[in-house]
Amino acid sequence: MTDTPVWVSVADAAVLANRSSRTIYSWVEQGLLDTRTDDSGKTTVNGRQVLAVEPTVKRGRRPRSARPRTTY
Repeated sequence: MTDTPVWVSVADAAVLANRSSRTIYSWVEQGLLDTRTDDSGKTTVNGRQVLAVEPTVKRGRRPRSARPRTTY
């Protein structure tokens, strides 16, 4: 198998990973996915990396930070 990137749109990456586009952008911000801009100016991501990263990332929201409870 080749390691040549397969560039896909963020929307297509979300479908591949069964996640939201927002999640894909979060993975980009965390440095988990390579990106490039296509000729029309849209962001594309490496589809092979999407498939590799998806099983390693937990689903759900991050836990809230511990905050003291306010009593009235």
